[in-house]
Amino acid sequence: MVRRIVFMFMVFLFTFSLNAQEIDGVTISPEFSQRVNVIYSMEFEEDFFAVVQRAGLFSWGNLRNNSLPIRKEVWQRAFEATIGSSEQIAQIMRSVESIDILTQAKENRFPLIVNIYVSVDFEEAVIHTKYIFKGLFSDTFIFENSYEVEIPQEVNILSYLWLQLATDLENFIKNVIIIPPILVRAPSGTRLYGFSPEPITIPETEYIFIFVPVPGTYKWTMVHENYVNQTGIFMADRDNLVLTFSREKKFFAVRSKNLDLTESSSNLYVEINHSSIIPQLLNKPMFPFGATIRVGAAPFNFLGGNIGFSMTINWNRFSTELYDSSVNNIGAQFNVIYMKYLNENMVLSFHSGAGMAMLMNYDPNTDDSEYMLFHQLGFGFSLRYYLFKSLFMSAGMDYIYWFTNDENEQGYIRPWMGIGWRF
Repeated sequence: MVRRIVFMFMVFLFTFSLNAQEIDGVTISPEFSQRVNVIYSMEFEEDFFAVVQRAGLFSWGNLRNNSLPIRKEVWQRAFEATIGSSEQIAQIMRSVESIDILTQAKENRFPLIVNIYVSVDFEEAVIHTKYIFKGLFSDTFIFENSYEVEIPQEVNILSYLWLQLATDLENFIKNVIIIPPILVRAPSGTRLYGFSPEPITIPETEYIFIFVPVPGTYKWTMVHENYVNQTGIFMADRDNLVLTFSREKKFFAVRSKNLDLTESSSNLYVEINHSSIIPQLLNKPMFPFGATIRVGAAPFNFLGGNIGFSMTINWNRFSTELYDSSVNNIGAQFNVIYMKYLNENMVLSFHSGAGMAMLMNYDPNTDDSEYMLFHQLGFGFSLRYYLFKSLFMSAGMDYIYWFTNDENEQGYIRPWMGIGWRF
């Protein structure tokens, strides 16, 4: 009994060694899928069935005893039955005519598309069949062929019409489309785009095997927050089975998380800006001296972005008709903010709020100071660009309205730019 178990175990190891594969020093299991999901469309020449029906009624040429069915569904069922028995095909799906077949293939994740075109020639008494195999993710042409079948006198042609197509399809899948898995080497957390509808994330082992649905040319992109993003073209075939990500550090790192996070986060940030003042009446001069501090948080998901609150404290020095000399403006405003990610690096935000403003004038000749305190309203927008995972540059514009008794001093535009940090 023990000898038998040992013998069977050695047979298993021998069989595994014959079938197991090694790619770039990494051994893979021989048990990977060699069955493909296929979606197909079948088109007929214009008035095909009307012509077939008339020919059947009057027994034109070699057409007798309904050797050509007059319903499209019968042709489709015969095709599905013929190729459905293939060991290389996992599932076959009939496309919906009103929807683009490429869209259906993507939605159902069927990697191989078969387009069939059928026409009839009664003078030659033949059926012409043309077919094209296309890959869902590959940009290259796959396979195209055509053949003719004589219309039989007594036998339904669908009993053997699709045999050649089925043979070509099975050989194509077996000899061309099925290739060993591709070994991808990249840092942990790298996102790989281009080989599947969803991005592939590299695990902690820093390598992963991926199965290419069909051979051909694939445009790929690898994204990692600490390395330079890479884009390239991969020729998937049996002689090209390794894709490696070069680890080139970058100073400007792509953010790995969007603002509308599902994890618990307050999106707390602080930024310092240089700001200027443009009076509401544009015939007055612009005053370029000022600074603004902004502190905020946007913890709540809302309309595809994030909503929250912020506090703005600003200082500007400028001339005004209220005083004979330049004055200092100090203001504080509480805002409601809305942030929306445009991509992985850029954020567009809008804010609106109310606060208090103070004008302070100091006369060095008399050593006197004058103050004026009033309410203000403001709104604006900004654009933020992340240089690092947390460090960002920002630029924006605010409109501030003062509730003063002087109609000439009731509003101004404040453009600004600066840097900030998101915690």
